[in-house]
Amino acid sequence: MDVYWGCRCIDSHVDQLPELSQLGRMLPSSLWRYKHIFLDLFFDYMLCLHWQNFDNRSHKQYCNKIITILHQHHIYMPNSAKQFLFRLDEHQLLCRYGQRSVQTAIIKRLGQRLNQANLFDQAVDAIWRLEAPWMSSCQRIYPELQRFAAAKRIELSRSL
Repeated sequence: MDVYWGCRCIDSHVDQLPELSQLGRMLPSSLWRYKHIFLDLFFDYMLCLHWQNFDNRSHKQYCNKIITILHQHHIYMPNSAKQFLFRLDEHQLLCRYGQRSVQTAIIKRLGQRLNQANLFDQAVDAIWRLEAPWMSSCQRIYPELQRFAAAKRIELSRSL
């Protein structure tokens, strides 16, 4: 539960960053409700493309480590998460989040699952039009997120 709290705390911090809010407002107003989903996916995209700027490990090593950890804790997951983990592993999706085609497919699938297929199709076009400003902003924001996450990790380890 403490790890979950740490992740939620980081997500909450990210959602409150003024620059992130500005990025979300670049989207058409019809998409604002889902801006956090789109920005989260875009951060994943940016990280895959610029991983070496933020971590010394190879991106593949990192992805494999995450998959291993998830498999170790799969007994705590609902069936839908277990199925997603299987697809994540089988298709090496974490390592492929830097591919436009993968991001586009994820966004379109989310649109189907949320019964918002047309809206999320519009989002795909809007996001790729915003790629340059979003990319530079995400690269600028990410070091702050790393510092915040490191501080929360220390705080969490002290509470265990």
